[in-house]
Amino acid sequence: MIDATVTYSLSPGMLADLMVTAIEGGCGYWAHELELVSGTDLFEPPYYADPRFYCSPFKLALTDCEGDVHTIDADTLAKGWRLLNELYPRRALAVVDETYDAEDADVFLQLAVYGEIVYG
Repeated sequence: MIDATVTYSLSPGMLADLMVTAIEGGCGYWAHELELVSGTDLFEPPYYADPRFYCSPFKLALTDCEGDVHTIDADTLAKGWRLLNELYPRRALAVVDETYDAEDADVFLQLAVYGEIVYG
């Protein structure tokens, strides 16, 4: 048997598409509010939909269904992508292949925010 680990890269455009799918389709049952805390004012809402948004420092505040507020920044999203690759490589491949769905995007965002799947 041959074991191999493959990690996929996520471009700003792929990240923007993944965030749109997560926020507007996948995680609405647990993520109730997303606000810009800091970042560039060059972009119009929804900030998360513009790939250029992820190329500069940013901070978002996500309020979940229990009223807890979570900070999302580049490090948070990098953690989610790393965990998706490590724990759910088929989902990461689906993102890279652009065959992912709202559930895959939801898993990514939960991994970013919580470090594990908490809801669903």
